[in-house]
Amino acid sequence: MWFIYSLLSAVFLAGRDLAVKRQASRLDSLSLSFALSALALPVLALGIAVFGVPELKPGFWGALAAAALGDGLAALLYVRALKAADLSRAVPMLSFLPVFQVLSAPFLVGETPSAAGLACILVTVAGSYLLNFSDWRAGLWAPFKILFRERGSRLMLAVALLWSLTASFHKLGVQRSSPAFWLFAVNAAIALMTYPLARAFGASPLADLRAQGRALVLPAFANALTMGAFFAAVQTGQVAYASSIRRLSVVFSLAAGAVLLRERPSAARWWGVAVMTAGAALLALAD
Repeated sequence: MWFIYSLLSAVFLAGRDLAVKRQASRLDSLSLSFALSALALPVLALGIAVFGVPELKPGFWGALAAAALGDGLAALLYVRALKAADLSRAVPMLSFLPVFQVLSAPFLVGETPSAAGLACILVTVAGSYLLNFSDWRAGLWAPFKILFRERGSRLMLAVALLWSLTASFHKLGVQRSSPAFWLFAVNAAIALMTYPLARAFGASPLADLRAQGRALVLPAFANALTMGAFFAAVQTGQVAYASSIRRLSVVFSLAAGAVLLRERPSAARWWGVAVMTAGAALLALAD
């Protein structure tokens, strides 16, 4: 079931990104992170009303604090990375998120992928890298070279590292409560964490929420769905596996952009799609 939940998470994540792009693209990442979490809370509270409050096992509050702090700091670094570097140079760094998870998950949640699973993860990472890589004339190793001279790319690599860690903390939180309760708790914590960060960096999250609240309802709903599906996936499967499949959101976003927004991806990007899809299929079969 982890593969199905991961795939659903990727679909919902692509839907969230598409909704944000069409309806609320003017918000900075910190205000957007606050708004998506805060708007989802009333609906997520219904889940607690239906399923009840579970027993909170030891380690719950530590996992919640670590997940919220990591996601809040990642949102901050994401903003600063995009301000310091071109999108085409910074975003490929996120392709290595599953690699970081392979390294960290054994220590945080005691998960080690099999040799076949690791190979499939690397294939998916390679596809994601190719899909996000736009300047072929600079060479495939260009992003690694600019790591030594561009601060924005280094910051985005730090974002990938933080997200790889928070994924494991999300799994710990689900294991120590329940998916419905963790979904509500972590969104509340992220909203509380990102609000002061947004204010500190000159944003006005409450004003933005009042101005674009109606346009943000759909993205917030999709955000809650992608998080819920991912939490269900890591409850039954390995974090690195689930995250690798979730990276297919880029593929779904590319297809949606081509159909709905009349975008025309290059042939090179479709090669990345093919490699990613092959890696995901092999991962499902290997597991």
